[in-house]
Formats: sequence, structure tokens, C-alpha cells
Amino acid sequence: MQMGTVEFHPWGARSDSLDRPERMVFYLDPGGGVGFAATRRAALEVREVLDDAGLASWPLLSGARVFM
Repeated sequence: MQMGTVEFHPWGARSDSLDRPERMVFYLDPGGGVGFAATRRAALEVREVLDDAGLASWPLLSGARVFM
């Protein structure tokens, strides 16, 4: 269900350096009718922007949705 809201994640920093976060989450949650190929393209575009900014990135799949 698409709720049009911002999802909050735990703070991306260690307890000894709260002012220096080291993790940022880009949560791609495709709506109905959006297939895996389109979601993959979006993830690759996000990765390219992060690469251009000198930031390393890794995909994390929740497995909460099955693409057919």
C-alpha cells in the first residue's frame, strides 16, 4: 500500500559519533504495476549519482515484494 509518507530509519551513526552519520538509506518502494526492471533502473541511477559524489553504495533487498 502506498501511503505517500517518509519512512524513518534509525540514526545512521554510531553512538560515539552521533554528529557524524555514516549510513544513509534510499528506500525504493515501487507501487503497483512497477516491475523489477524499472526498479532496477532507478536503483542504478541512484548508484551512479552516489558514485559521482564519491560515495560507496550497496543494494539491500528486503524481499517483501515479489515481482512478476
